[in-house]
Amino acid sequence: QLTTPQPIHVRQYPLPLAVQDVVENEITEMLKLDVIERCTSSYNAPVVIVKKKDGSNRFCIDYRRLNDVIHPDAEPIPRIDMTLVKAGQKRFFSKLDVAKGYWQIPMDDHAKEKTSFSSTSGHYQFKFMPFGLKTASATFTKLMRKLLDGVQDAHHYIDDILVATSSWEDHIETLRTIFERLRAANITVKPKKCQIGFEEISFLGHEIGMGNIAPDAQIIERVRDAPRPQTKRQVRSFL
Repeated sequence: QLTTPQPIHVRQYPLPLAVQDVVENEITEMLKLDVIERCTSSYNAPVVIVKKKDGSNRFCIDYRRLNDVIHPDAEPIPRIDMTLVKAGQKRFFSKLDVAKGYWQIPMDDHAKEKTSFSSTSGHYQFKFMPFGLKTASATFTKLMRKLLDGVQDAHHYIDDILVATSSWEDHIETLRTIFERLRAANITVKPKKCQIGFEEISFLGHEIGMGNIAPDAQIIERVRDAPRPQTKRQVRSFL
C-alpha cells in the first residue's frame, strides 16, 4: 500500500555503454525465468549497476523514491543474538539457503505495476517480489514464520534457515519436516549453499557449535586486513 495515488516515476539514469550488456543480459534471464514481464505502467524506477567486491557487476533497481511512499510493515525481523543463543547449545546443525528467496513470492496484480523499470529494450514490471522494496524483508519473514510454524528446532533470518538439535534423530526428523513444507510451498533451496549434519557451523557471521558462539574467523580476518579509513565517508562505509 502507498501513501499517495500519484504514480512514482523516476527517469532512468544514464548508464555507461560498458554495462549495457549487463543490464540486457539480466533482463533476458529474468524474462526466461518468468520473473518479469513487459508492461505499460506509469511507474518507473531506475536501473543501477553496483560493483561487487570481486569486481563484477550487479543489476539493481533504485526503489528509494517508491520506498518513501510505501506504508511500513511492522513485522519483526528475528533477532540474531536470540537465534544464536538458542541454537548455540545444540549439538547438530544444518543450514539451508532459499534460492532467490524474494523471487519465490508472487506479486498481487495491483502491486506489479509499482515495481516497473525500463531499459533500452523496453518497460518491464516484476511478477515476483523484487529486491530493494522497503517491505520485502518483512514480507519474506512472514512467509518463513508461516512455513516453519511449530518446528521448534528451526530458526530463520530472511532467506537463511538453521536447524539445531540435541540429537541426530531429532535432526533428521526436523529436516524431513522442513523439506516437506518447502516442497508443498513450491520453495527451492540452493544445494551448493546448504550444509547438512555438522557439529560446528557458520551462521550469520558467527561460528556456533560445541556450546560455543564466536565471530566468524574469516570476517575477523577481513576486518583486520581492511585498509585504514582516511575520510568520514570511508569510516561510515567501514562501519
